[in-house]
Amino acid sequence: MTEKSGNRTGQKGVKVLVTGADTELGYVTIRRLVSEGNNVSGICSSANGLAELNRSGATGYVLSKVSLDTLSALLAQAAPDVVLNLWPQPANSLLHDGQRWRNYDRLLPASTRVLLEAIKNHSPGPPFLVQTSYTLLYGNTLQASEEQAVTAPGDDPIFRAALRAETMLSISEVEACLLRLGYLYGPQSHDLKLYIKSFQAFRPYYPGPPGQLQPWLHYEDAASALALAVSRQPAGEIFNVADDTPTSFGTFMDYFAEQAGFTRPWHIPRWSTPLTALIFTRQQFELLDQTVTVNTGKIKNKLGWKLAYPSYLDGVREIMSAWNLAR
Repeated sequence: MTEKSGNRTGQKGVKVLVTGADTELGYVTIRRLVSEGNNVSGICSSANGLAELNRSGATGYVLSKVSLDTLSALLAQAAPDVVLNLWPQPANSLLHDGQRWRNYDRLLPASTRVLLEAIKNHSPGPPFLVQTSYTLLYGNTLQASEEQAVTAPGDDPIFRAALRAETMLSISEVEACLLRLGYLYGPQSHDLKLYIKSFQAFRPYYPGPPGQLQPWLHYEDAASALALAVSRQPAGEIFNVADDTPTSFGTFMDYFAEQAGFTRPWHIPRWSTPLTALIFTRQQFELLDQTVTVNTGKIKNKLGWKLAYPSYLDGVREIMSAWNLAR
């Protein structure tokens, strides 16, 4: 990851190409970028997302298979000033059973390698890269700073792949910055809507061990941080991005259920882990078993990032309002 002093002085109206555009985070971020006057295009995995991008004022490209040739051709067509890589983020949530992590040990390094090569070879000059990663890579730690070493929770091959992706970026010749995001949630979360149906059916859920804190991040706050990185282009920098109120998955979900009008859901006990392992993946257990909190002072001080939802309490209430379920 090439370093240089300062940044590109807060450019406005840049041409941005967003990977993973047809995702929950992608749609929110693209709307934010367009509203700030940027010329935005997005890479979708299928044609289904193109209409939503068009409604947001962005142009869409379908790339069903990522290869160096197809991605290089797309970069030549879009000619972006900045590439925002959201491909790592669809699995970055505690709200699902971990199935989304499947194949990431292959997909994360492969997509990162191809993207870095395509950017490096782009002519007339390589665009700036805003790369996303995960605060979960700090492992069991409190108030982790960006200088702290990262690790693979449970020495899991998928999380080792995430480390490899960061290493590829650090040794590349591409001018870039890296944002490590907390666990994403918001009114767009399909999984939260499924929890509503689950609570209506009086189904229990597995909250993980009590007292294990995790860093949360509302989609809108993630989008505002990403938009700042696109505008400021702080080469060589790493930023932690999470809200100010880490809390356990169980506390988050119980509060979510309460705000949606349900009594406290029954918790599947820890001793039943062998049974829940039939549903949850190993990765979900590994993430629920660790406490991670991070220091976000750097992005606030250097880029002026401000949280709209500093606590999951604020964020969940906003979800209820968006869904017309506010109590």
